[in-house]
Amino acid sequence: MPTIGSRLASPMIVVALVPVLLAGLLSVGLTVPVGPFYWDLYVYLDAANRIADGQVPSVDFFTPVGPLGYWLFAGLANLFPSGQPLLVVQWSLLAVTLPLLAPVLVEVGRQSRPTAFALLVPFLVFSLLPFNVEEYYPYPGVDGYGIYNRQVCQILYVLAAALVFVRRQGVLTAVIAGAMLALFLVKITGFIAGLMLAAIAFSAGRIALRSAVGAILVFAAVLSILEVWLGVTRAYLGDIVTLVSMNEGVILSRFLQAGSLHFIAIAPLAALTLTLLAFDARGLLEAAGEALRHPRLAAVATLFDRDVVWVGGASFAGLFFETQNTGGQAFIFLWPILLQVIWRSGRWSGAPLALVLALVAASVLPTFMEVIHRSARATVGQILYERL
Repeated sequence: MPTIGSRLASPMIVVALVPVLLAGLLSVGLTVPVGPFYWDLYVYLDAANRIADGQVPSVDFFTPVGPLGYWLFAGLANLFPSGQPLLVVQWSLLAVTLPLLAPVLVEVGRQSRPTAFALLVPFLVFSLLPFNVEEYYPYPGVDGYGIYNRQVCQILYVLAAALVFVRRQGVLTAVIAGAMLALFLVKITGFIAGLMLAAIAFSAGRIALRSAVGAILVFAAVLSILEVWLGVTRAYLGDIVTLVSMNEGVILSRFLQAGSLHFIAIAPLAALTLTLLAFDARGLLEAAGEALRHPRLAAVATLFDRDVVWVGGASFAGLFFETQNTGGQAFIFLWPILLQVIWRSGRWSGAPLALVLALVAASVLPTFMEVIHRSARATVGQILYERL
């Protein structure tokens, strides 16, 4: 029988306590050292004022991304008018991501509580700390730019966790529908990256056809309601077309730029993909041959439900998303997929196992430690700053 201590050491207890803690912090008037790159925060403040006047994003004023982030910020800022604006922006997305992540943690926790915490702790670090993985300014401070990109990566994290670890199709349908709606209403390139992850999961047999259809119907129904109620869906699509026409360029150069900016993550991910391909080459060829000879769903799922496909496909989705970004939390959503690699690593031993684990660590630890380091540096540096 579970003890009181074991019940308290539950991921869901942490999930329940986080909003209470954040509400207290927003009520005491915290200050943070916002650096010179604060343009996204300025846009959020402007949008919140317009929303308070009854205006609708994309309908009454042009926005660089979707309306969801502005609505969340305006709502939370109304609840905590003395809250630090950047923290309000950063934490407002938890109103979407925590409810979506909670059923994932419940399902994972039934099998392995440490695995549930391994999903929750990095998610909270990236969700609570307003820092990008890139640093363009030498002085310590939080990042008031790249906010939309951070939000997308956090939603993709939840989506990836569900696609990898959730087996109950009802839960999976709800999380996919919610995550894809959030991605669409935050940034369209994040939605496309989410589609790539969902396509991998569907090909791997993780998503039943009925679940996919259900998620699509919920997605379409909510967008239809928003269109009838506010007229925002069609207006937002018009903004997307405008932005696409303004950002025409050579796609290859954008991939090269994104790869160079995030080399610290993409290099070990590429090495891990090649390593997994080498270790699984025979099995991959056999599965491909079986799928060609007998093109059944089970054979196709066997072909695609492989670590090399998950890691390689998700890495490409992340790189695609970063081709349009300046600042963000690039590739953090690979962690649930890499955690699956660790789960499956029992089939290796000796040098192959050590190599895979080393590449997994090299893919995630630098990004995680960079955010922790920048947070600690900003906290210490703020001591000598003058409050304005």
